Amino acid sequence: MLQFKRSKLFLGATCSALLLTGACAPVSDGQDDVTETASSPLLFSGVSFKTVLGGRFVGAQNNGGGAVTATATSAQAWEKFTIDDINGGSLVSGDSIFITAGTGQYFQAANGGGSTLNAASWNRQGWETFRIVKKSGSGTIVNGDIVGLQAVTTGHWVSAENGGGSTVFAYGATLGSWEQLTISGLSGGTTPPPTGTGCDAPGLVWKTANKTNYTSYPDPGSEECTEYNGCTWAGQFAACSGKKPESWVAAHNIAAVFPNMNALKLHDLCLKSGSKTIVVTVLDTCADSDCSGCCTRNKGDADALIDLESYTNARWGVPDGRIQWADLGPTKGSGCN
Repeated sequence: MLQFKRSKLFLGATCSALLLTGACAPVSDGQDDVTETASSPLLFSGVSFKTVLGGRFVGAQNNGGGAVTATATSAQAWEKFTIDDINGGSLVSGDSIFITAGTGQYFQAANGGGSTLNAASWNRQGWETFRIVKKSGSGTIVNGDIVGLQAVTTGHWVSAENGGGSTVFAYGATLGSWEQLTISGLSGGTTPPPTGTGCDAPGLVWKTANKTNYTSYPDPGSEECTEYNGCTWAGQFAACSGKKPESWVAAHNIAAVFPNMNALKLHDLCLKSGSKTIVVTVLDTCADSDCSGCCTRNKGDADALIDLESYTNARWGVPDGRIQWADLGPTKGSGCN
C-alpha cells in the first residue's frame, strides 16, 4: 500500500468552501491555446540544430523530459527533433512551430521566455510555440540555412550560452551569435495522422471535478507553510520517493486527486475547461486530517477534487472552480523520474 508521506496542502483550503474570487483564484500566466491555421500542418522528422559559434548540436537531455543543452559534437538521437509546422505548407521563415523531442515532449520556454528552456512539456500552447526565422532573406527554409528560434509569447530568442558547450536558454534579446543555429535534416515533410491520443483520444469518459491549487515550495512563514505543513513536505509527493527539487516540480505537470488516489496514481489525466486543455500526472492526494476536512469540503458534489501544483496551475491559466477530466491511463511521461 502506498504510504502517504506528504501532507496534502491547499491554497483553496483557506476558504471554508470552494471560492472562486480573491486569494482563492490563481493568477493567469497568459498562456493561451494555440489555434492552428486552416492549412494542414506538416511534420519534419530528424531535424537538428547546430550552434554557429561553437559548432555544438542542440540536444534534449535523456531524449526529452529535462533540460536542453548544446554540448554534442554530432547529431545522435537526443539531438534529432520533429518540427511541427502549424502554418502548413513548406517550412518558411516566420512560421510558428512546435519542436518535439524523442519522448514526444515539447520544447518549452519557461514563463513564455526570458528564462530557461526545457524539453519536458506535454502541452501545445503559447510557451511551447516558437517562430523560426532565417538570419537573412525570407522564404522557404532549407538545410544549411542559419535560423533563430523566437518564443512567440515574449519575443525572446533561444540562446546557447557562450555559443555552445553548455545550457540552452530562451532569453536572447536579439538574433545574435549565441542565437544563430544551422538547421539540417529537413526532408519533404509529412502530414500528421489524425489526432487520436491524449485529450483527443476516442472514447474518453468525462467526469467533473472542482479544481484548486497549492504550492509545493511555499514561502517560509506563509499560511500554507505554517498551518498546512507545506515547508515540512516541500517537494515531496505521495507517489514518488525522496524529495524533488523545485526545478523538477516547475518542469512537470503535477496534480493531486481526492478521493481514489491509489486507482489513479501515476496516471495521466486530461483536464478541460472550455476550449483549454492540459495533461497532468497524478502524483499526490489530499488528506482531510491535514486540513480539517478541506478535501471533502472542496470536492463538493463533483466526482473528484483535483489540486494542481502552482507551476502547473500557472501554465494552464484556468481559474479555480468546476472543470472536466478524463483518465488517460498510466502515464506516458516520466512519472517520478
